[in-house]
Amino acid sequence: IDAWSHIPRGDLWDVSYGHEDEVKALINSLSRRSQSNVLLVGQAGTGRLGVIRKAAQEIATSSAHIALKNQRVVYIHIGELLSLGSSTPEQLHVIARALVEMERAGNIIAVLDGVSSVLGGMGEGQLNASDILLPFLESSTVRTVIILSDEEYDERFAKNEEIAHLFDVVRVKPLSDDATLHLLALAVRAWESEGNIVIPYQTIREVIDRTSTILPNIPYPERAFDVMEETLAEVRGAHTKGKLHIVLPEEVT
Repeated sequence: IDAWSHIPRGDLWDVSYGHEDEVKALINSLSRRSQSNVLLVGQAGTGRLGVIRKAAQEIATSSAHIALKNQRVVYIHIGELLSLGSSTPEQLHVIARALVEMERAGNIIAVLDGVSSVLGGMGEGQLNASDILLPFLESSTVRTVIILSDEEYDERFAKNEEIAHLFDVVRVKPLSDDATLHLLALAVRAWESEGNIVIPYQTIREVIDRTSTILPNIPYPERAFDVMEETLAEVRGAHTKGKLHIVLPEEVT
C-alpha cells in the first residue's frame, strides 16, 4: 500500500486554519469504538485535504485522542488504483488487494478519494466495486474517511441507507471573509520570498473586497487565492526583474 499512498501536497491556502471545528469533529468520530467512519463533505477549494493533513499530523504526534495512538493515516485515490489495471477484473483486483492490505494491518485510517466513481449506477459500463467496498467499510479493524463533494454526497450516499448508516458526516464549509483574509496574510511571506515584491495589508484587504461578490461558484479560500496569484503573476510580468516592487491595491485584477 505504501506504493500508492500519499496525501497530496497542498496549495498555500490548503491548510486547516479556519477549520478547527472540522478537524476536531473528524478526530472525535474516528476515535469511537463503533461507527468510526466519516464522510468528509465539501466542495473542492474549501480545504478538505487541509483538514485531513491537520488531523493526520495530530494523530502522528499522539496529540489526538488516545484511541488513535499508533494509528496511521493512509490516503488513497481510487482513480490511481484504477490506472494500475488494464481491464475491469484487473482494476477490481487491485482495489480489493489494497483494501485487504489495509484491513489486515489493523492500525490504518484509510482516507479514500474518488470513491463515487466505483459505486455503480453512474452509467452503463461503469466499474462497480460496491461488493468489495461494503465489507471493508463494515470492518471493525480499519477506520475510513471518504472525501466527497456536496453533489456526490447528495446523489450517491445520502439516500443509500446500506452505506450511510456506517458513517458520521463532517461538512467542510467555505471560509468566511475574515478567515480568508487571515489565511492570505499567513501566505504573504511565501509569496514575497518568490521574488522582489512586497504585499501590504491594504492589498490583501482589496483582494477580499474584490472577490466577496464575484466567482460565486468558487468557494473561499480558493477564490481569493486565485485572484491574488493572478495579480502577482501580472505584477511580475509587468515590472523589472530584480527590482523591488510594492503590490498596490489598484493592481489587484
